[in-house]
Amino acid sequence: MRLSFLSRGASTNGTLLNRAPLKVNPLPRCLERVLAPASKVNRRAARWPLNVAAPDAPSVEKEPIKLPELVKVEGPLVGEDGIPLVYDKKLLEEYWNKRPGQMQQRWTFFLSLSVPFISRLVRDYTAGTLVQNEVEIAERARINMEKLGPTFIKLGQTVSVRPDVLSDAVRGELQKLQNNVEIFPTELAREIIEAELGQPLDEIFSEISEEPVAAASLAQVYKARLRSSGEYVAVKVQRPAALETISRDLYVMQRAAVVYQQLVDRWTVQKTDYVELLDTWAEGFYQELDFEREARNQARFGDIVEDMDGIYVPKVYMEYSSRRLLVTEWVEGTKLTQSSPEEIQRLIKIGKECYLKQLLEVGFFHCDPHPGNLLKMTDESKGQLCIIDFGLVTEVPEDVRDVMVRATIHLANRDFSQLIDDFVELGFLPTNIDRNKVAPLMKTILEPYVVQGGGAKGFIENGNFQQMTKDMISATVEIPFAIPPYFSLLGRAIVSLEGIALVGDPDYRMVMESYPYIARRLLRDNKASMNLALTEILYSKDGKFRPQRLSVLLNSALDNAANSSAFVDFDSMPEDSASLERIIELLLSEDGAGVRQTLIQELSMALDLVLRQAGRRFSDQVLSVLAPPTPPFPVPSFLVPPNPFNFPPIKTAQTQILDAFAPTLTPEEEVYVRSLFDLTATLAGVDPKVVENLTPEALLKLATQPPGQNDGSSFSELRDVAGLLGSSSEQGERLREMGTSIFENVAQMYNQRLNEFVQRAAR
Repeated sequence: MRLSFLSRGASTNGTLLNRAPLKVNPLPRCLERVLAPASKVNRRAARWPLNVAAPDAPSVEKEPIKLPELVKVEGPLVGEDGIPLVYDKKLLEEYWNKRPGQMQQRWTFFLSLSVPFISRLVRDYTAGTLVQNEVEIAERARINMEKLGPTFIKLGQTVSVRPDVLSDAVRGELQKLQNNVEIFPTELAREIIEAELGQPLDEIFSEISEEPVAAASLAQVYKARLRSSGEYVAVKVQRPAALETISRDLYVMQRAAVVYQQLVDRWTVQKTDYVELLDTWAEGFYQELDFEREARNQARFGDIVEDMDGIYVPKVYMEYSSRRLLVTEWVEGTKLTQSSPEEIQRLIKIGKECYLKQLLEVGFFHCDPHPGNLLKMTDESKGQLCIIDFGLVTEVPEDVRDVMVRATIHLANRDFSQLIDDFVELGFLPTNIDRNKVAPLMKTILEPYVVQGGGAKGFIENGNFQQMTKDMISATVEIPFAIPPYFSLLGRAIVSLEGIALVGDPDYRMVMESYPYIARRLLRDNKASMNLALTEILYSKDGKFRPQRLSVLLNSALDNAANSSAFVDFDSMPEDSASLERIIELLLSEDGAGVRQTLIQELSMALDLVLRQAGRRFSDQVLSVLAPPTPPFPVPSFLVPPNPFNFPPIKTAQTQILDAFAPTLTPEEEVYVRSLFDLTATLAGVDPKVVENLTPEALLKLATQPPGQNDGSSFSELRDVAGLLGSSSEQGERLREMGTSIFENVAQMYNQRLNEFVQRAAR
């Protein structure tokens, strides 16, 4: 990939469009630990992927990136009763192998519920009455999940937010798992609270609700009032025996996953380690049982979102929190999914910005944004969207965040060759992948999704979902594709967020909606990796700068995108594009820092091209002023003054000087200048023909016209922007700095041409 920088070999004599390659430093050295040891040697390659250059690019050796991992667990590994406090397969096996009676009892109970349910499904499917009886079947599934306990309730909650997967009737039944979970006695909850606090409940709380205000799969919540301050708080109490029940279920699922893995290894070439996928999910699930750790996560998250408009995280009372008890600020609100579609659309936009910042910028990611954990606040003076429940949080290293941004750009560009490299780095594909085989399959699977704008609902309605499913199943037989364990956590959060958004807007396109944030990140971030991604948008593969794409990028950053079904259309200007004033404001703000240096270099080149074109255009006028008048009759040769110093004729001298200081534009440069005129006219709101055919007199007239004329012939917007040059504001200072740099660059070009002209004249 090539960059256009004057200091990196850009020619000053007219060759604008061929640039020297920019060397990119290797990614930072990774740390020593990824998620967990791989269970097989052939899995290790997918867990420690290397950056592999595209076939047509020189090989660059890079360090492996560190993949995301859950926040580290602190404290003992085993409780007083011997049950593991962390997810450790060996400890679980040792504990439950000593209790065969309990395991047998659990299997008997599970089969007593699942066998009749599966038999009912098969019977209805065979009879063709599955859809007709879906409500009754969904109700039975929900009741069974509640009876089976927290592990299965969690599974039901995960799928209950997907309107693109389940019908409204089925979702409505399963969503009862969000808050209609069976409660346990308050007397037992009080005993747990006092045991965790180490003192009578009445010494801490002046009042507490008689019944829980909410019940979830792992805990139930009471509203209480602190005796010390009078503040209302939410008291989250863990269910009795939750740890024992969950650890037993996970041990059973772990053994089942081993059998499933053997079947996958036998019949496909997939490299996904399903045992390790389960381990990652189970590790996160286990960590949700440690409320003291959740309290630390919530406090840290509150600091992160402190400067984010509209987002609020309740205060944590660390002094009253423990492993089975969490005390936080009480917040009045309603679940986001219970709001009107208009409210959901408004708040999901705020939530989207928050979660993209977590994932792509901060790297501290809340992995459980189900409807019960996103609240529309009653008191919006503190915030509009409240996020709760930080039991499941993952760390996303900087290297991975950068690759995710690049992968989004490559997907938008439909650059599947580069996307393969991204997938290798992220652990989806092994390093020795056959790119010639993978690229067409990846295009077949992903391109329809790109065309639909990255939205699940539209993809299904257009009949592409089933075909994509078939293509993916076929691809897993041919491609050693792997789902990295960390992605199960990120994917779960993305699935939940998109599911909520689809409730408010059936046409919501998750990936497309994330693009304005990514555009702002590219414009703001000045890191080498982000510069590379920016370059891939703004420059063609042969190094040509595409100015319209910069305008599209700026409009996208300002939430103005072309009305297109495509994922991201880099080459279409929106009909209602942002004003020149807003674009200049963005470029001169902190959010434009990453693109300003590139813009300075390109504007320097553009100014040189315009000056060269104008110089040649007005050369005849200059010659008519300098040349002596032609006499009306032939002049005898003896009357012509001598030329002892052999000076060339004025016209010849003018041509030599013009060629030296204003070389003729190449056809490509002519096209480039025309595109600049069109873009400038579009941004300034004037007719492109007015800009292209300017004369000095016309320019003076337009510049002095009063503002407010909307006839396509006034430069009032440009004049307003020029007024910033005299401003004492921070924007004015940055604009002056840019202008100084541009004129210094152009002066350097002409100084070089002067030196070359003098050297030629001296020879």
